[in-house]
Amino acid sequence: MDLGKRIDKLKTDIDECIKEECKNVEMADNPRKEIEMYFKHMRWAAPELSAYIKKQMLIILNLDD
Repeated sequence: MDLGKRIDKLKTDIDECIKEECKNVEMADNPRKEIEMYFKHMRWAAPELSAYIKKQMLIILNLDD
């Protein structure tokens, strides 16, 4: 598999994981607060990835302002 296809697959896999996690967040009493707590912890490990995932989750959950 060439580099372009591997990168596309990686992005697709990440986006699928984000969608699955959004299902868990949607069930929370306060999804916005759940996302904030989620990313408070994730920022320490991977700040750039955290920012991307947060942006995608807010869009998927229709919580982006």
